[in-house]
Amino acid sequence: MNLFKNLFKGKGRKLSNEPNFTEIKTITRAGRGELFRGNSVEIYHEKNVLKPKGSLVFSNCYYSGGVNQRYDMDENKTITSYSTHGRTAKWLQVKLIDLGKKYIIRNCSPGDLNFWSNTYLQLEDNPCINVFNVEYNLIYNKSEEGPKFNDHYENIQELKHLNLLWRQFRNKLKSSDVNQLADYVTTDRDKKLITINKNFLL
Repeated sequence: MNLFKNLFKGKGRKLSNEPNFTEIKTITRAGRGELFRGNSVEIYHEKNVLKPKGSLVFSNCYYSGGVNQRYDMDENKTITSYSTHGRTAKWLQVKLIDLGKKYIIRNCSPGDLNFWSNTYLQLEDNPCINVFNVEYNLIYNKSEEGPKFNDHYENIQELKHLNLLWRQFRNKLKSSDVNQLADYVTTDRDKKLITINKNFLL
């Protein structure tokens, strides 16, 4: 722990003059491709009055995926967030419109396609899948006691699992008629949100 403390001596850059805002000190960073192809990394320390010891953060990007590992020294736990994203296929954009017409507002006329393009789909789980008109993303969070940092290989393997989950979800959604989803769907019409229960993938 003393090694961590020695890294964070000196003044960082403040995001605001307000005392409860976060102070960040960059330890090191490497742009995309400097370490290896597709990768960029930043390691930094951040703290504020609510978290006086602060957090040590390892933030890695791998092409369309990212891993953020945050060791909270005040709570002695590491929270790791994995994410990946991509563009929504044309057939899936059409499926979103059909789902919006079926489950957000029933018995409607075709109307303005811009309205339907704002409908989005979410798989209720961890990992969580969000599908928007233009792009989709997957997010997986986990919490562990103490400082737990993965290496690049472990990060990339976890991102591969996310991409495999996306392919499974996408393929099942493609083969399912909108009427077949009724048992798995809940809606929030104000947010134009359609949530699919995780049992959909069973």
